[in-house]
Amino acid sequence: IAKKFLTPPDAEQPHLTLCVPNDSVQQSNHPSTDVPSTTVTHCNHSDDIAIQDTVHQLEAQFGPVNCLICCPTFQDFKPVEQLSTNEFDRTITANLRTLFLFIQAVLPSMKRLEHGTIVAITSSAATRGIRNATAFSAAESAIRGMMQSLYLDVREKNIRVMTIVPELAAESGGNRMISAISIEDTAEAVVHAVRMPEAVTISELELRRTNQ
Repeated sequence: IAKKFLTPPDAEQPHLTLCVPNDSVQQSNHPSTDVPSTTVTHCNHSDDIAIQDTVHQLEAQFGPVNCLICCPTFQDFKPVEQLSTNEFDRTITANLRTLFLFIQAVLPSMKRLEHGTIVAITSSAATRGIRNATAFSAAESAIRGMMQSLYLDVREKNIRVMTIVPELAAESGGNRMISAISIEDTAEAVVHAVRMPEAVTISELELRRTNQ
């Protein structure tokens, strides 16, 4: 998505920040080195104070956040009777609560400036049931509902709220779900939605394969 926002180069390129979890296995393999005007930062995505502090530090360095894009995709696939309460809570926290905390952190400055865009990338688990994914589907559906309500809450402040919903497909072996839409195509859809005239909000965009 970062690369798509910088292609083609705008006359005034935005500064992009990728905020990844402290425990991300991709910390040492992040694309920051080949994406210009991009900073990578890490914080605890389940800690409201850590997220608030991170956003305040970034705003002090680069100015107010005018676009937040969140892609919560933590999965724990098990039949419901095998799912522990800790696993259920972890899935809800890593997906729904993380998005909620980031929105809370960036919204004050967006409201003050009466300008901003908030994008959540969910999945078709938000709109259709997924086998052995009760916790994940619950989190994704809750994100969709939260974004729909948020849209009504902040539209009068000229803040756009968008949900991008790529289709899921079973990975080989059927043990987990992966996006049926390529990363590149999903990124293209996100950038298209964000770059629409500011008087227009694509509140929800479902991405499905043309040819099964």
